[in-house]
Amino acid sequence: MRLAGAAAAVADCTGAAADRLAAGPGTSPAPDPRAAADRALDGVRLSRVPLMERPVSPAARVRALRHTHAAIRHVMDQLDRLFTETGGAPGAPPATLALLRHTESALRRAATALRAGTAEEDGTLPEELDAFDAARAETLPGATAGRLRQDAVVRAVAEGARLVTEAARIALGGRPPGGRTPSSPFTYVATPAPVLWWRRLRMHLTPRSVHLQNALRVAAALACARLLVGALGLSHGFWVLLATLSLMRTSAADTRAGLGPAFAGTAVGAVLAAGLLYLVGEVPSSTRSRSSSSSSSDSQWPLLGPAWIQGCSPSPSS
Repeated sequence: MRLAGAAAAVADCTGAAADRLAAGPGTSPAPDPRAAADRALDGVRLSRVPLMERPVSPAARVRALRHTHAAIRHVMDQLDRLFTETGGAPGAPPATLALLRHTESALRRAATALRAGTAEEDGTLPEELDAFDAARAETLPGATAGRLRQDAVVRAVAEGARLVTEAARIALGGRPPGGRTPSSPFTYVATPAPVLWWRRLRMHLTPRSVHLQNALRVAAALACARLLVGALGLSHGFWVLLATLSLMRTSAADTRAGLGPAFAGTAVGAVLAAGLLYLVGEVPSSTRSRSSSSSSSDSQWPLLGPAWIQGCSPSPSS
């Protein structure tokens, strides 16, 4: 849904660019919708998407979603050039205006398809690109440098929109236009899913991989914790392993930063548990109370942090 909103916002910018190029001298320019488009694109950045919703899988449809976002961003970058570098000078040729209008229409169809979750039908943008190239070739000898630069940017906008429509079609489960296997960057469409997953795994089978380093560090920490439990003969050694696993972060600095709140939460939780046992004794009601607090901590720890989860987790003695 966010990606559909970004595509629609960029379509508005495309329409505004066409309106500016079509306006005659002395005509007041149309409102600039680039700020709204930038906000929409900022909302679909990977860092702004919830962790469980990020398109990071090597599957073809998920990769196509990432390519859709990249293509929409490319179109917006080219539109910025059209508004600034080329000056948006009025009086563009009819072929240029027609290509921008068809580009706007293609982006709106892609936005509608992304909202509906169904692949769109083949559009006419490739044919319009061919028509634009033919018309441009006729006027090329007498064209000024500004006109050539403007036409090049307009064609880049249309080409980016074509990539948006193809990537969105693949992301929604459709095949490339005409059923043919597309060229780069969509060569993965005809690649079996196990091969895509193996390529991703093989990419991280190197000492330079951050993911492999994190996995080895967690494995080493768990192994040391298990050896410590065996050497000391702890009766509740499971909690040592659980604490080690819950405290490990993706970097040593993040792990050190989480140690203080975790120890503080454990100490506070131990004091509260001891006070509760002293007041009410070891009865089923107190057990249910601790279980309830533990369940509450499981659902709220992403918001309240490691101190909350460590303080509300059952202690080894209970």
